[in-house]
Amino acid sequence: MSQLAKNTARHALGRRIKDLRISQRLSIRRLGLMIGVDYSYLCNIENGKANATIDVIEKIALGLNVEIRDLFSN
Repeated sequence: MSQLAKNTARHALGRRIKDLRISQRLSIRRLGLMIGVDYSYLCNIENGKANATIDVIEKIALGLNVEIRDLFSN
């Protein structure tokens, strides 16, 4: 996978997480507290600046009450 494709996937995941979080009227700090992940790390994930581990992706999905696969589709 090229670097461009990796960046695109990372950004798409971040945008999807942010959209779901906002649709549930959750602040990034609140979501972080709910799932035990620092809000600044969540911010970096949402902005495509950090690669989330599968463990963190699972926590985010649980916190947003969605399936993991829902984070990768619209």
